[in-house]
Amino acid sequence: MTRAIGLGRLARPAGPDGEPALHRGGRSSADQPIPDFGSGLPCQDPDVDPDLFFPATVWLRGTGPRETPTQAAQISLAKALCSRCPAIAACGAWAIKHGELGIWGGLSEGDRGRLRKQRQGDAA
Repeated sequence: MTRAIGLGRLARPAGPDGEPALHRGGRSSADQPIPDFGSGLPCQDPDVDPDLFFPATVWLRGTGPRETPTQAAQISLAKALCSRCPAIAACGAWAIKHGELGIWGGLSEGDRGRLRKQRQGDAA
């Protein structure tokens, strides 16, 4: 289930109660309004399912989150759409800053986590 807000038709994942899911920081990612990155962006195309940008993660016992081949294909498709977007840098930077779930600015949650860690290491 998704809840459409902000950037065109882009939606954030919702929990079973219909409220936005919580990210690792314990606050809903919906606490931050999505900025207006422009119009005519790939994520706003009416033929693109907003759920494409929010692939589910599978947790395997003892190994943590893993992607299935179907999810990997979904992530690749979302990233490909992002790659032709003029707002890719601003969108990705915003998602890094606000701890968003899903694919934003051509970056998955894992990609953004690695970038945050790299930036923290560079600053040390």
